[in-house]
Amino acid sequence: MKNKCLLFLIIPTLLLPSCSSEKKAVDKQTPYRVSTQEGSKTTITGSNGAPLVLTSCEFRSDIFLLADQSKPEDLEDYFALAKETNFNSVDLPFMWSQLEKEKDQYSFDDLDIYLNLAKKYGLLINLLWYGSFVDGETHTINMPKYIYEDSTTYPVIQFCYPNSIFGDTVIMNYSNKNLLNRESLAVKALFNHVAEWNLQNEKYNPIVILQCGQGLDRLERYRIEQYDVQYNGERMTNDQAEIFVEDYATAISKAAKNSKYSPITRVEFCEQTAVTSYVRSVEQISTIDVLATTYLGTVPLTKTGIYNFSEEYGNSKPIMCSENWSNDLNYRSALVTYAMGGCGFNSYNLSSPIYYPLEAKTIEYQIGGALYRRKKSGVESLEGKFTQINTRAEDIASVNNMVNQAYVPIAKALKENFALMGFDSKYIKEHDGHQKVYLESGVMFDYQTNKENSYGYVINSDNFVYVISNGDGVLKLENCSIQNVSEGFFDEDGFWKSENIIYTFEDGVSFEEGKLYRIRVNDVLDLPTIEWLEEQSYKDTNNIVRG
Repeated sequence: MKNKCLLFLIIPTLLLPSCSSEKKAVDKQTPYRVSTQEGSKTTITGSNGAPLVLTSCEFRSDIFLLADQSKPEDLEDYFALAKETNFNSVDLPFMWSQLEKEKDQYSFDDLDIYLNLAKKYGLLINLLWYGSFVDGETHTINMPKYIYEDSTTYPVIQFCYPNSIFGDTVIMNYSNKNLLNRESLAVKALFNHVAEWNLQNEKYNPIVILQCGQGLDRLERYRIEQYDVQYNGERMTNDQAEIFVEDYATAISKAAKNSKYSPITRVEFCEQTAVTSYVRSVEQISTIDVLATTYLGTVPLTKTGIYNFSEEYGNSKPIMCSENWSNDLNYRSALVTYAMGGCGFNSYNLSSPIYYPLEAKTIEYQIGGALYRRKKSGVESLEGKFTQINTRAEDIASVNNMVNQAYVPIAKALKENFALMGFDSKYIKEHDGHQKVYLESGVMFDYQTNKENSYGYVINSDNFVYVISNGDGVLKLENCSIQNVSEGFFDEDGFWKSENIIYTFEDGVSFEEGKLYRIRVNDVLDLPTIEWLEEQSYKDTNNIVRG
């Protein structure tokens, strides 16, 4: 870098000192990082040092393009809906074939449309890379023609079936160097372009995450048996499948990390029970930052899935819910994700393309739900084009608002100090609307609201307790003393903003619907014995999540 600078005038930039000619050199950009602090869970942080909690929704942009015959710019309504519903980010599939039209000929037109729409609506993007491996198989429509038309250079192990939307479905050799090198070049070209776009757009830092492996467990769990996959003349083994996905995830994540715009990298597993030696081996890849589980369509599944992953991996990598299928409990599943240690939640999906049904196919998983139903085209307003399904959109908008106000303690608090309110209706009914909970930190409290279908949270982070609810109520703290109470929110730089400080709280802290309160606590004592807590009807943070 020093030798290169001798050729150019040296000028200051917002990043590191760099070189410039008529066209500015693009320095390495790493706007988002994974960081760990003692006493806090692992978080994603931005360039300003503030943590980031991803309240996200997914557009199946590939289905819109392939099945609905839409254009990338037609997605603008959905970016607008995402903003309207208080999401801060979108999960967006992007196909290799959208990028590399011909060999070594890259087109960034579609990508620029998405980046510009994200900036226009103040949103961030988690880009889902749809390359040669998606859900344990290959959809040829995702790849440039020169790849799937040359099975000698890029070997196909087995043909599976033709699909009118996704092209032929095949199993490829995901360890093949020719394939990995070509795909890595495409990923690197993509993020080099993002770096250039970023410099031209006031360092908006549009992409947080690259998902470089979707459904990594599906090859081993389902595809081998489903297709009776043969490799080197014999049935493919689980060990061979594991090597394939590790090699693939390693190559794609390294390509992203080595580009001029280095995103957070994520891999996804289709089952919450994917905590196996297979997943553990993927977790060891140094260029993978975030682990995600999916198909969490109910509150119990969300609780179990996120809890199992966070227990297995501790504080090594952030955990996310990457798809939940957006049933009527979508908003509660979001809160469960954060309370169980997750750093982000993706509502699947914002709205449903024609290819997908709007309503659930099964009771167990609630597959196929959406937040909105499309009404008609040719009208200007969002209200004229869409209507929410049941109350899904307003519910998740309310929860997103709760999360956005308190994103700093939500990002930092360990699950043992993060209590969800309103998630154990039987207990609440038996105790006349009261919920008595103890946190590992020693803080004990009695929370009460008379609102039906209430939900909210109480968090202890550092020397503060935070409370917010969708109804009015009272919070009585025990086993500690209260210094003061303030009402406010966290700004974009992670600082607490408040103009209303409350000093009267003899009978508990009264809270109003939708407002965040921060309580400064002192002199927190050790917890009484478990036997005493149980006798007094106190529950821990894990056991209050029901339904």
